[in-house]
Amino acid sequence: MTKASGWCFGLIAIVASVFAVGYAPTFSRYFVSEDFFTLRVLDSGGLWSTLEAHLTGPWLGLEAVRFYRPFSTSLLHAEYLLWGSEPAGYMYTHFAGHLLNVF
Repeated sequence: MTKASGWCFGLIAIVASVFAVGYAPTFSRYFVSEDFFTLRVLDSGGLWSTLEAHLTGPWLGLEAVRFYRPFSTSLLHAEYLLWGSEPAGYMYTHFAGHLLNVF
């Protein structure tokens, strides 16, 4: 086994272990608390029709909150269009994002 293939195998083993121990149990979970509100607000329009509001206004249009999260809100809206009310899809997407962040 070459040094590069050994390194690659080790990395795959670490990622698989982290997935099995840390993330796999979460894929069977359902939405909680404010997730329902967030998805309801995102259900009110298509991504392109609300993209300007995501980029220029407060988080989810809530004037009282005054959060400004254009990237995370747009990403969540795109996930909603992909996964709808299937929470496992959101988990897979977020896990992939964490993997990209690691690399």
